[in-house]
Amino acid sequence: MKKLIVFDIDGVITDGSLLFDGVNTQLKKIQFKDLDSFNEIKKLNIDTMILSSEENSMTEYIKNKFMPTFFFSGIAEKYDFLDNFVKNNNIDFENIIYVGDGKKDLACMKKVGFSICPRDAISDIKEISKVVLKSTGGNGVICEVYDIIRNNYCKNSNVGINDVKNNDFALMLNDYKTILDDLLDNKEFLNSVNYCVDLVWQTLQNNNKLLSCGNGGSACESQHLVSELIGRYNGERKSLPAIDLCSGESVITCIGNDYNFDLLFNRQIEALGEKNDLLFAFSTSGSSNNIINALKYAKINGLKTILLTSDKCSDIECDCLIKVPNKTTARIQEIHLMIIHYICEYIEKKMK
Repeated sequence: MKKLIVFDIDGVITDGSLLFDGVNTQLKKIQFKDLDSFNEIKKLNIDTMILSSEENSMTEYIKNKFMPTFFFSGIAEKYDFLDNFVKNNNIDFENIIYVGDGKKDLACMKKVGFSICPRDAISDIKEISKVVLKSTGGNGVICEVYDIIRNNYCKNSNVGINDVKNNDFALMLNDYKTILDDLLDNKEFLNSVNYCVDLVWQTLQNNNKLLSCGNGGSACESQHLVSELIGRYNGERKSLPAIDLCSGESVITCIGNDYNFDLLFNRQIEALGEKNDLLFAFSTSGSSNNIINALKYAKINGLKTILLTSDKCSDIECDCLIKVPNKTTARIQEIHLMIIHYICEYIEKKMK
């Protein structure tokens, strides 16, 4: 079965920007390291295609410079075109890698066996891509794609594109690298985490306690934080006052049955919370009613509040709001876990 890799031009081979030289000539730039990597890809057992909705002197230049197996420009409906192409050329969608960045690539990338996008692709593309690259469009995208192909499933020319699915863990790690690189550059995120850690430490220093809550996977994070504080993280130290509001089946079912699940945490805060205690809430979406209600109730009753969430969340009034800039629940929760461990590490260093 034939194998094929498809590249968009704008935002992938080029950076998507447009310059004019003063006489109505459009200027684009390409990286010669990407051209070199494209030539390396052509040496592998994979056909190459450049598929663009544009048609001008720039696309003609790229056609002549890159010389892919297939080149098509001026294609307004990329999915319809690619669908006809695979039918006429005995290619299975599952054996196609597609590298795109914009709305015109979306339908194709949902259909193919493996999708890749630059770091600055639109959010809809990032959500469906198997790999989000570290590089931005026009700045090493093809170099990274070549490394992925070579390292993951083309060391042996008999290995097919579908065999990449056996290497999902390596690709997941590559996804983490991109996420962590983005977070390291995000000063607002880093500042909010540092403020969160200070707020937890000051609460415990002032002999107040931490109350924690969440739903589902976020409830597990709540339990994790509390267990590390009451038990220990790394070093020996005194136990710290923390209560997980997600534990205790009889209490949870009682409140859910006799009152309302939306008041699950309010009732417990009323019973256990005191002024200047800290409510530490977890919610990947930030839209759970019982979490929103708990934060409001805690604030009214003089507790400090922290919400660990994502950029799915609209702004909620609390003392510290940390939004992980990602749309995938698993990745969000994994970053939450890193923050939990950082809190514990910070506290134990302070207590030495």
